[in-house]
Amino acid sequence: GEAAIEHTIAREGAMRATDAVQREAQEARNRLEEWVYGMRSALDGRSAALLDRGVTEKLLDGVEEWLWGEGEGIEAQGYRAKMEESVGAMREACPKYFEEEERLKGEEEKRERLAEAARWREKREQEDREEKDARRKQEEARRVLEGQRREEERREVAARKARIEAAEREEREREEEGGLR
Repeated sequence: GEAAIEHTIAREGAMRATDAVQREAQEARNRLEEWVYGMRSALDGRSAALLDRGVTEKLLDGVEEWLWGEGEGIEAQGYRAKMEESVGAMREACPKYFEEEERLKGEEEKRERLAEAARWREKREQEDREEKDARRKQEEARRVLEGQRREEERREVAARKARIEAAEREEREREEEGGLR
């Protein structure tokens, strides 16, 4: 009954904890593998001349051997420690490469910030154009409505004048009729 339910709940909690630990370890392992692949690509990349190919390949081969040997099935901290150790060894062996990559990354970030600023400025200019266009259309609509209002007033005045003239004409005709009798 109740003891079996509690046991099942405890087992499920333990399985979830185990899954989380395994997921964290797999993510750490994946980051280390991605770093290795990235460094292998760098051997043919934009700053390849700044890498000592022999040292780099030896270090990366060592990391891969470790991943498929001692590094198989360990916890995340072990992968993180190996990553820190490997990156440190590469930085020590090829400092000019990392300095150049950081410089290039800084330039890329600067270009991206400038491009973002240009996009923002273009967006603002577009919004300003749209706002100016909206104000122009609003002013145009106001002028059209004002013109319609004036035309309506002109018609009302003309209609009133016509009614007054018609009334005056009728009055004159009545007076003339009354004078003829």
